Amino acid sequence: MNNKAYLQLLTLPIVVMSQVLSASENPDLRCLIDSASRSIRSRQFDRAINDLIPALRVAKRERASNETVSAILSNLGYSYRMVGRCGDAVTVLTEEMRAWDRGMVAVDQARFSGINLLQSYFDCGESRSAARLWSKTLKPIARKLNPDSPALASLLAAGALATLAVKHYQESVNLYNEAITIWEEQPENYRVRICSARSNRAVAQAYLGKILAAVDEADRALKELDSGTAMEPAVRAVALNNIAVVYLMDKRFTQAEDCLQRALALVDGTPLLCEPEVAANYAFLLRQTGRKRAAATVQLRAQGLSSQRRGKTGSQTIDASEINSFGK
Repeated sequence: MNNKAYLQLLTLPIVVMSQVLSASENPDLRCLIDSASRSIRSRQFDRAINDLIPALRVAKRERASNETVSAILSNLGYSYRMVGRCGDAVTVLTEEMRAWDRGMVAVDQARFSGINLLQSYFDCGESRSAARLWSKTLKPIARKLNPDSPALASLLAAGALATLAVKHYQESVNLYNEAITIWEEQPENYRVRICSARSNRAVAQAYLGKILAAVDEADRALKELDSGTAMEPAVRAVALNNIAVVYLMDKRFTQAEDCLQRALALVDGTPLLCEPEVAANYAFLLRQTGRKRAAATVQLRAQGLSSQRRGKTGSQTIDASEINSFGK
């Protein structure tokens, strides 16, 4: 079997901020929304969830506006995703996107929720669902956006992830090309997104057989990573992993090992969803370089971590009827 079939591509975490919650005239709802907003700003997502669930119930009871309900659902889904509860995130954000289909959600809100739903599918290991969401829902939304807007670039990058995950490599490269071109109009504001997109585009190019271009892209992404740009650990770890994948495909083992060790150091410091894939790739590298005993140890770690993640993230723990709030 071709060596590259063993490599674990990681879909980069999509960088998208939660939508701003606005206060309501109802004092109970306003209090819950204000509290949830403070928690999200301070990245206390469990606390935000504890406020957003009763906020949704109050909004449903008081027949709050579609805009208020939409913002609550979006932030609830985002918060579930940020604490690793992808099954619950999918449940909430699917309801939000159904409201878009019924014409009850603004296009920018649908873009935000759609990107988060797509990422939640990835977190749950449902790449095909992510690809269907892109082709059936998000691509039509993209046609409604300003052709030069950063909002469109974020959506195109999400589509590039979805198509890459189902091995539509040329379409992925084309979408990344469009997104990066838009972001490069304001490089000082989008360095992290450009770097992330480059590392994934490099993988797509490698799988297309354009290995020289892929290595050049990986080198450029690594240089940007090392330039001192502030970056979330999860984004940095995934970018390092994908750069390593390109180096492994070109048998540049020393460079690949450096990237994977740096990624493992990040996930050791803060456990991240990408840890099983990084460990699996490191095990692959160890086998390729003749360190079979060490490879077996790391492979067992990767398998254990993968099992733990499936148990933690794949379940749905909320009742869908609780969130069916539009039009009630």
